[in-house]
Amino acid sequence: MSTDWISQQAVHSPDKIAIYFEDQEISYLSYYYHAVAFQNYIEINYPNIEKIGILMESCPEYLYLIMAGMRLQSIIVPLNTRLSTSELQNQIEFLDIKLIFTKNTFNSLISDLNLNIVNIDTIAQSLKFDGIVSINLDYSQIQFIVFTSGSTGKPKGVQISFYNNFYSSIASGLKLGVFSDDNWLLTIPLFHVGGLAIVLRSIIYGTSITILKKFDPLRIEEIVNKYNISLISLIPTMLKRIYNADGLKVKPNSLRGILLSGEKLSPDLISISIQNMIPIYFGYGMTETSSHLVSADIYQLKRFGTTVGQPLSYSKVTIIDKDSNLLIPNKIGEIIVSGPTVTSGYYNHQELFDARQTIHGFMTSDLGYIDNNGNLFVIQRKDDMVVSSGENIYPSEVEDIILTYPEIINVAVFGIPDKFWGEKLIAVIIAKSKIVESTLIDFTKQKLAGYKVPKSFIYVDNFPLTQSGKLNRSELKKQVLSKLKIELD
Repeated sequence: MSTDWISQQAVHSPDKIAIYFEDQEISYLSYYYHAVAFQNYIEINYPNIEKIGILMESCPEYLYLIMAGMRLQSIIVPLNTRLSTSELQNQIEFLDIKLIFTKNTFNSLISDLNLNIVNIDTIAQSLKFDGIVSINLDYSQIQFIVFTSGSTGKPKGVQISFYNNFYSSIASGLKLGVFSDDNWLLTIPLFHVGGLAIVLRSIIYGTSITILKKFDPLRIEEIVNKYNISLISLIPTMLKRIYNADGLKVKPNSLRGILLSGEKLSPDLISISIQNMIPIYFGYGMTETSSHLVSADIYQLKRFGTTVGQPLSYSKVTIIDKDSNLLIPNKIGEIIVSGPTVTSGYYNHQELFDARQTIHGFMTSDLGYIDNNGNLFVIQRKDDMVVSSGENIYPSEVEDIILTYPEIINVAVFGIPDKFWGEKLIAVIIAKSKIVESTLIDFTKQKLAGYKVPKSFIYVDNFPLTQSGKLNRSELKKQVLSKLKIELD
């Protein structure tokens, strides 16, 4: 048992600013009182509620509800604001959610559903309380159910416990360090574990968080300087947009780390960061691991390239072959993770989780290898590997080469059925202008073995994305196969 985190900070640091949001500065004591106000509202109007859905953009009220759920020992379900009504309905019905808090902006998405909907713009809260009352936490209880992005299939509801979140926060602090004046800029949506992790690290350590209402690459440097931001979480594409917009020309004095994760990190982005003395970290993790559990700092990236680094404290990473045998360094296989941050299962689909368990840990469905120095390198999703004429081809390797061609903006490489080769490689590209196909083939042949060169290049204007903004590779493949009139088995 342990005391709930918000009451701890309200006692220890009542006057310290916990949340910065636009013109608001919210102390830990005020944070606590707001959380208790929501707790009381729920207890009075919806007693013994098991799950609380939240459908809104990042704002202080979102954080109050997270803390209210913790004190009520109700499971918080962050819902993706980018989903359609039918997608939301499927998730709500699957989890049997009876209560959802939302704002005017998203009310229309769920107004026709048969459940209790509370618009926080319309409820009044009383903040008149006497003293601070602590609640004991049972760390084995589930704190969140968070849906996976669905990049490899139908989204699954990952059950994340207080135990998972606590160890994730502690391990992150041991890697990044913790300072009393830390202020983490929240740019990641709270329906992602990456966003939730920032909220939890801040409350556990008693540091500050600044909520960014809208990501604007032009304003990042201004915001960092205004609020003395020390840490930021971004996906690499966001950092690239900042650099392209000259939104972070020099390192602000307060900034001591930008944590990148969620997609591949290009060597160019590493070089620019080193050149501008921007202290980036590159992490690897997933919803099932309660945020990142492997991380590389700028010195590791400078020395070893695009490694995601070494496991954080308490976590273990190994590589296995198809028969679950451990592989020696530099051999590519499936990445296996274990430790206290790994979920105990999927909601109502425990069989799917159990099927991904080995004696070594949880099967991530990612391919990678560990070098002689213990650094992990992530290659790609296991299902993305192409076998053509008996040769294993890793699309990510081909993509990295094609991306070095000046006119290419983005590329996705995968295999399609072929009677002669079994599978043949094609590249789907977004480019500044159309390039003669033979030019791209010759360019790729200069850098890769012949069997790794795509047989054809297809131009598109944009890529389909998952709920979390990642490339939806399976959907793109379906679109291309449809265009080529090839059926996918």
